[in-house]
Amino acid sequence: MSPLNLNVLRKTALALCKNADFGRRVSIQKKRFAAALNPQRLLDILFA
Repeated sequence: MSPLNLNVLRKTALALCKNADFGRRVSIQKKRFAAALNPQRLLDILFA
């Protein structure tokens, strides 16, 4: 069941990144990178 669980988590994380608003058009890849560098950005994505 591990691959299925990771797939669900990955899709959820991508959906959260897609819906996150950074004030301007930013790619999902750049949002993920910003979240990795800055804990506040991560919290903005998770709880926005």
